[in-house]
Amino acid sequence: MPAPTVSVADALLVADSDLVIEAAARLGTVPDWPFLASGSSLLDGRALPFVESIFNQTPYAGPSAGERDELAQYLALSSAAHVLDGWRYISQSSVAFLSGSRTQALHLAYYAELRAGLAILAQSGVGILKGIHFALSSAGDVVWFRGPTHRKVWEAIDSWANQAAHGLEVVRCFSFSGLSGEDWASASGAAIQAVAEYWIKNWSIDLHSLVADTELRNEASYRPNLRGNALVSMSESDLRFVRDMSFALSPLDQGQFDIVDRAVINDLCRKSYSLLNDPPNKATLLSYWDNITQWIHTSRGKTEEEAKEIVGSVRNSFREAGGKLLLDAKSRNDGFKGVYSRSFLLLRLASALLRSQWRETRRRRSPQEWQDRLILDYVVHALVCDSSNPSKDYTILFADQEDAIGKVDEWLTTHVPFNSFELWKQQAPSVLDLCKFERSGAVAVAL
Repeated sequence: MPAPTVSVADALLVADSDLVIEAAARLGTVPDWPFLASGSSLLDGRALPFVESIFNQTPYAGPSAGERDELAQYLALSSAAHVLDGWRYISQSSVAFLSGSRTQALHLAYYAELRAGLAILAQSGVGILKGIHFALSSAGDVVWFRGPTHRKVWEAIDSWANQAAHGLEVVRCFSFSGLSGEDWASASGAAIQAVAEYWIKNWSIDLHSLVADTELRNEASYRPNLRGNALVSMSESDLRFVRDMSFALSPLDQGQFDIVDRAVINDLCRKSYSLLNDPPNKATLLSYWDNITQWIHTSRGKTEEEAKEIVGSVRNSFREAGGKLLLDAKSRNDGFKGVYSRSFLLLRLASALLRSQWRETRRRRSPQEWQDRLILDYVVHALVCDSSNPSKDYTILFADQEDAIGKVDEWLTTHVPFNSFELWKQQAPSVLDLCKFERSGAVAVAL
């Protein structure tokens, strides 16, 4: 008989990220992707048959210690690959959308979302493959579960979001203006653990309803588009949507984005307020923000003016591109922009969690040259930097993005009414640069 199986929820309960971190820390003995020795069972497309061979043992004896190590290596590498590939899907989705290919754009955006989900699970010790899936437990066991890939990804993310420990991970991987997510949670006046548990269950996107996007992808991928707007050309509103997404991911530094991260921290603060104040009212909301300002002033050494400016910037974020992103990502938005926005935020989360995990690998064993090499090879391969003069400061790549935003904005002011054909004819390089979100992927994970 093959291996015994359990439910997705039971597999997630025992899954352990520490084994993935340890495997990641030991990678790099081979200098090139995928950083595995020549005898590895994972090379050259053999990962799936390798996993199936363990599952289908008769009688089932479980993996050997060496095989468990290789399963952990698979998760360590796949978590990084899924994140970076997800940003490539977003890039290609953006190009398709601005080319008028709405159903293809939704198809690609969904796969960006799926890759983000796969990355989060891999970081947590869970491998989703093809019908046969596994979780690595702290006891050294491998727990198996079965089912269709897409359905099991979203069932597993649902279970993942119900675990309090993951809430703390999410809080800790975001920051703004020198204040960590834990600082913002403390400033709210609620217990950090309570905020973490509440926020992950009520995060910036609904982690419990992402399975619905599978049906939207099915319609886009397998059925003809019989909607009335199927052959309508790209509009100025469509262009501004992608332009604003590009602007929202302007970096402050490696691993930090200004506009979208402020909106995420705003969401954390608002959810903390909801946890503390039921029902809400204007008086308690004003007092709540005043208390956060005072906490930043007294606990983090900021002047009163500095604290007011920081809090004001976070509060105003919902009026900017980052806030619009969070609104578009609501589960009730079931068109392209909804799926695209949800995939964006899930990728931001997966990237932040990966960066946090990589930081832990460096604490255990430094340096981790394979991580630096992977990102550098990625940006060269994605054609966002010149291979003859690469730089590990990926924020400088956004000079091209800023230039593209400026040129598109200027073109819009001088070309009324909007004409999508003329836009591509005159500004094709700038339009493509708006869509190069691989830059964002590099900045999001780089240390």
